[in-house]
Amino acid sequence: ITSALAARLLAELRLDLATEVNSLEHKQVVQLAHLMRDAKFESPSGDCLSPVGEYNLRLGIMKELQPQLVATFQDTACSHEGHPLIVEAGVCIGGKDSKPGIAVYRFANRIPLLFEGGADVATQVSKRRINWASYKIRQNQDKVGVFVSLVSTKVPFKGTGKEYIGDDIPEVQAAVKRAIERCCLQLKAKITKQRALLEDKERRKNLTKYIPDVSRALHAVLMTAAGEGVIASGAAGSSSGAATNKRRAEHESLLDDVRAKRVKEETLSEKLRTHVEQCDAT
Repeated sequence: ITSALAARLLAELRLDLATEVNSLEHKQVVQLAHLMRDAKFESPSGDCLSPVGEYNLRLGIMKELQPQLVATFQDTACSHEGHPLIVEAGVCIGGKDSKPGIAVYRFANRIPLLFEGGADVATQVSKRRINWASYKIRQNQDKVGVFVSLVSTKVPFKGTGKEYIGDDIPEVQAAVKRAIERCCLQLKAKITKQRALLEDKERRKNLTKYIPDVSRALHAVLMTAAGEGVIASGAAGSSSGAATNKRRAEHESLLDDVRAKRVKEETLSEKLRTHVEQCDAT
């Protein structure tokens, strides 16, 4: 509370700065409590907290699960009831010993939370408030691991044994949702790129599969045309012009190469394969 904010609060209560606390009446104490509850304070700094860190969180996920894709995010410090709070999240796809669906791993001040997972804010947000399909993640088919770490000077635990963090605090709920969504955005870019590469590979495979048949058919057509002079005689009766003459010369040169057996089925196959690779490269 800065001196300027303190002066403003006292002005609203119509109290003097030199007023002794023990001289306040009950009515004034109630007014002060309501005012402090409604007042807007600056969020406290998170310098006093010791979060895991994105780097360590990523290393831990990769070491334990060995996933195909992983993304991490550390949110800026926010506050709950005047206490600083930092939420870190990690989302991974795949991994050894993982099952299809969403598995949530929860931590509070670097300590894993093992009980009452279904009621925890991390579980509720992950399974009910994230639109996984919009990030190209299949919620029930992909092996999704969600890691949420919350550090604070006062963790809002629920239950007598501090088993979980409640889902009824808007600030915490929003911070967890924001952190998970930022991880999902990173994964969406990776998944899009990965699927594009797979589609290109599959398309190249399908095109390459038909190259032998196409090469054989083209060679047969060229051999027939070279033997009968179909292309040359057909081009002779076409309209005049520089482009036509150039095309006729190319046709005749190709037929000469076919007659001399310089154009073989293997040559066509190699040219087609090179063309497919060049098209995929561009």
